[in-house]
Amino acid sequence: MFSQTIANVPVEFPYQPYECQKAYMSCVISALNNSSNAALESPTGTGKTLSLLCASLSWLEKCKAISKVDILNASTTDELGTAEKSKLFPTVIYASRTHSQLQQVVRELNKTRYKYMRTCILASRDQLCINEKLMKEENNQIKGQMCRNMVKTHKCVYYNSLERDNFRLNEMYKSENVPDIEEVVATGKKFRHCPYFRTQDMMDNADLILLPYNYVFDPKIRQAMKIKLRGNILLVDEAHNLESTCEDSVSIEWSAKDTALCLAETKKVIELMRDDKELDMEEGDESNIGFHQLDPKEVMKAASENKPKVKLADVVYLLERLNNLEVVIEDLSHEPMTASHRVNGVEGCVHPGEKMVALLEKAEFTRSQRDGVVNVIDGIGLFLAKHASKNSGLWAERGMKLAEFAVLISRVFADSYETPGVDTPITKTSANEACKNFLLYVAREANDIKLKYWCFSASMAMKLVNSRGLRSVIVTSGTLSPLSAFLTSLGIQFRYKLENKHIATPDQIVVGALRTGPNKNELLGTFRNRTNNNYLTDMALTLLKTMQVTPQGMLVFFSSYTQMSSMIECFRRLRHNGSSFWMLMEKCKRLFIEPKSKTELPMLLTQFDGVIRNGKGAAFFAVCRGKISEGIDLPDSHCRAVFLCGIPFAPPNDPRVVLKKHFLQLKILKKENAGKVLSPDEWYKLEGLKAVNQAIGRIIRHKDDFGIVVLADLRFAAVQESHLSAWIRPSMKAYNTPENFFELCERFFSERETLIQKSYEKLKLGPKLEVMDNIQKKTNENGGVLDDLNSIFFIA
Repeated sequence: MFSQTIANVPVEFPYQPYECQKAYMSCVISALNNSSNAALESPTGTGKTLSLLCASLSWLEKCKAISKVDILNASTTDELGTAEKSKLFPTVIYASRTHSQLQQVVRELNKTRYKYMRTCILASRDQLCINEKLMKEENNQIKGQMCRNMVKTHKCVYYNSLERDNFRLNEMYKSENVPDIEEVVATGKKFRHCPYFRTQDMMDNADLILLPYNYVFDPKIRQAMKIKLRGNILLVDEAHNLESTCEDSVSIEWSAKDTALCLAETKKVIELMRDDKELDMEEGDESNIGFHQLDPKEVMKAASENKPKVKLADVVYLLERLNNLEVVIEDLSHEPMTASHRVNGVEGCVHPGEKMVALLEKAEFTRSQRDGVVNVIDGIGLFLAKHASKNSGLWAERGMKLAEFAVLISRVFADSYETPGVDTPITKTSANEACKNFLLYVAREANDIKLKYWCFSASMAMKLVNSRGLRSVIVTSGTLSPLSAFLTSLGIQFRYKLENKHIATPDQIVVGALRTGPNKNELLGTFRNRTNNNYLTDMALTLLKTMQVTPQGMLVFFSSYTQMSSMIECFRRLRHNGSSFWMLMEKCKRLFIEPKSKTELPMLLTQFDGVIRNGKGAAFFAVCRGKISEGIDLPDSHCRAVFLCGIPFAPPNDPRVVLKKHFLQLKILKKENAGKVLSPDEWYKLEGLKAVNQAIGRIIRHKDDFGIVVLADLRFAAVQESHLSAWIRPSMKAYNTPENFFELCERFFSERETLIQKSYEKLKLGPKLEVMDNIQKKTNENGGVLDDLNSIFFIA
């Protein structure tokens, strides 16, 4: 370990840190020292994750030392208790996009001295539950209800065993390394302990919590998992998708059919309750805990007192108001459409967000009644789970729409996602103020009335999280450019900003923006040109030439699966020198195509790896914003070239894209945040370039890596330099014709022939590509890939 003082904090690093890593850690520690926020762009391959962990945990270590807390004495920490601990020093909450990326964080953490710190990984029951009965249940809501019922009635042997061994868990789970999710599950099976509740218990005294970032930004998940933000540090890795994540986390859709299903479920519940002779109608749940948020200990206490969780009168009350809502939605569909409700490019009516609040209030769902409604629906879920166990699952699929309605109520009345503690002042925003960040899109679809309540300002969710009293927020990614536009969209202040250099030098990469192809036709990947044979032929020739000059592996990126399928079909149809372009490409390299299904990808990546290891060339056709572009590490021989077929702009006629542009235009017309709101066209352009920067980042994965980037679209030549990641700018050059560029590429690889040959030897002697095993490990026993959450509700 190398020890060095950075911003007055002693930091231990696994090796001598590079200058870009020192600069990065200095920004992190300075932000923490000053309780400030930071936005840090550092290219993939610069040790960003390792630097972020070492900087934040070394700072925490010093903070704990100042607080005179014995970090090695587990009993002392336990005696202090969670409330006291939180006053002494903060918890570091490390958020990344998916659990697969968090697995990589665990591997990096285990390289450091800081792996001794108490660490837990939060995950849903899908990842952690080992109860044989529950594992067979595919529906996440029902799984949660069944779990809570089994805990309540002492029927889960794994939870019971965990409770029994509570006082010797530290001894049983003692390990030199931080376990990943698979190891947490394996250990749970070994000791017959519930991994889900084990990780929940660990969170109270954790120094470091690892979680997907929708656990933080989705208010229902945050509340369900009891994630405490006040006084703590939030690190958001892979933050280039943060804007869309924030918007999605508070958006929701509803329909007339959804309301009808809620009515049907409620009527069935009333019928069942009236037939339930065990139900004491006078007893009611007085808890103020929200939907699916009951603490296991409170569940056990309620069970011991034999209290039901819902009153019949409350369910009847709910039914009456759902009937009102059905009428309100029907009336809405008959309202005359005025010019102010029309937006070019979308069918249906577009209303300000305030309309959604007004609709619910008209149905007598008000802000003051919200918590009561949510609690009633929570009680219904528990009631149905109890009866499901008695009636062979007869009612197991009921209550699902009511659960979704509880989420609707919580999101529309946006000021009350969480109930603050008595010593936790929360910045509140009234529902009428919060809904100004939304539009309500009402459309008729397949004999149904759809209400799409979409948020178009990431600042909404970001401010809600920040208002919970965080000490610092640090957002980071390999691609945040243009940084100013990204930070404006988040709506909170960032004192520290960094656009970091790469460990690799500019001469390790050649980047060419090609205006034309070999036949002198413009390379312009507009929608109209996708059927233009002249354009398609020159694109095929350019791609074929790239394959011919590039050794080993390469990645070819398209805007979407639709464009990729269309282009591949054209490559198979168009001919050159008597053969189809596809056949000519196959003579150069083995061709692979990224599938839409996650479960098929590991096998293809394994085959791709095998071809490269055998000394042959391979090309992987993939999509921007897809799995290969976002999170797969393909270093050295696996990726000597990145080829982009155009700029991946979002579908211009997608209603959400149209309305985002409409929302921005309204902001400009109203002169809100003057000078800080992007124009609709600027936002649209930057969304496409974010995906470009992310794809380009696949080319250099460490300090000795090298390769070429081919930007096959003349529009790249006109891109503002500030819109590209800082590390790529010195290497970027536009070419009117491709001949000079490909001559440069041939010299580039010729000069590195010795390195290429050494990389073949390294492949033969070394282990298989690490990412293959990691992806395959995430495939569970049922064949599902455990990368992304399958549920954003019902996980507590």
